[in-house]
Amino acid sequence: MGVQKPCKHESRGKKFHEESIARRSWTGQCDDLKEMVNGCCRGYEKPMDSPRPIKPLVLFDGACGFCNRSMERWKRAGEGRLDFESVQNGAGFPYGFPPDRPMGALHLVETTGEIRRGAGAVFRMMDLCGNVFGHLAWMLYARIWLFRVIADRGYAMVSERRVALSVLTCALPRMARKP
Repeated sequence: MGVQKPCKHESRGKKFHEESIARRSWTGQCDDLKEMVNGCCRGYEKPMDSPRPIKPLVLFDGACGFCNRSMERWKRAGEGRLDFESVQNGAGFPYGFPPDRPMGALHLVETTGEIRRGAGAVFRMMDLCGNVFGHLAWMLYARIWLFRVIADRGYAMVSERRVALSVLTCALPRMARKP
């Protein structure tokens, strides 16, 4: 994806720009579809003065059962190529994610300092874990705007229903054990 282009919100003033980024960061929603495709909402943001991790860092909501179970699976699949941290333990604070505020989406902090969020973060994480489907999905997400729009909308739908998905993911292993 290269270096992030300046955000179109910056022309409206610094305060508006910061509020817009904060709104997307906490709600996981983009302000409008056109921004998501063309503007600053291409799935990553880079806060000023944030430290660069040695390995890519995945930040997730540790209070979410669905998120915890998903990250446990990807930790095993990643074989140590990425670090996984719950935002509640304070690992996200240097990147602008205080432990007492909901993130709204999964975030991936690249070694370059770029921060990817939502579907872009998931596909990039899968790619870095060595998943073939993840590599393909990441290539499509990075290059095809329509795929990016659909993936971001799908991610938002799953994110909104993660509490119900958490209950379902708890029930599946129990159902599988029954004869």
